[in-house]
Amino acid sequence: MTWGQAAALIAALAFVALVAFLAVVLAKIAGILGEVQMTLNDVRKETMPLLKEVRTTVVTLNVEMDRVDGIMASAESAAASVSNVAKLVTAATANPIIKGMALLTGAGVSLRSLRRKHRGVDEE
Repeated sequence: MTWGQAAALIAALAFVALVAFLAVVLAKIAGILGEVQMTLNDVRKETMPLLKEVRTTVVTLNVEMDRVDGIMASAESAAASVSNVAKLVTAATANPIIKGMALLTGAGVSLRSLRRKHRGVDEE
């Protein structure tokens, strides 16, 4: 065997060792990728029902929010009506109450004045 043949034999053995090493590495990578694929399938199986539930929850929430908006609009309308009634009652009763108080005050002053005059006449 010549040096050239020995070098070729060593190169061939090194190439076979490299191919065997790469075959082992590729087999392990294939196993890992298979596990990753199974994990992804499991995740997909679990997340699809969850996404459907979330979608249902969001739709239900939107319906409830529409109801709450209607209730809030009704409450706002009722508050505005109460405010208007309060303004009307205030406007309708404020002036007569003020006039009534003025009348009572005037009547009280007049009665006190008449009593003083009456006492003054009795003392003479």
